[in-house]
Amino acid sequence: MKTLIASLCFAVALLAGCAGSPVRATVPGLAGDWVFEVQTGQSVTHGAMKLVADGASYTGTLTTNQGNNVLPVRSLTLQGSDMNMLVESPNGKVTFKGTLSADAQTFQGKVTYHNGQEFPMSGRRGGA
Repeated sequence: MKTLIASLCFAVALLAGCAGSPVRATVPGLAGDWVFEVQTGQSVTHGAMKLVADGASYTGTLTTNQGNNVLPVRSLTLQGSDMNMLVESPNGKVTFKGTLSADAQTFQGKVTYHNGQEFPMSGRRGGA
């Protein structure tokens, strides 16, 4: 009898814990203006991005201080804190793989240019 009562109490406690509201992780909104820099060894390239929500991903534009190109951000996805971006340049595809900070205000990682060169890249929310 004690075992039956203990089992019922356990079942009620388990069900009570399940009855609460489901916990949902909030996905940070990345839309808006960002500034970034790429450490290319001898110099630093500065730039800006404007991101727009596109379903579960983002698209937008990217510019740098290395000319007057406005490059399309074809996609930027976020899985947890892992950030992946694809940018189309006149010379080929440029990718970024990095991490978004917990407060969704900064990111850091590596950019890989169309020719395979990799450089550290970091960014933060800010005006274009």
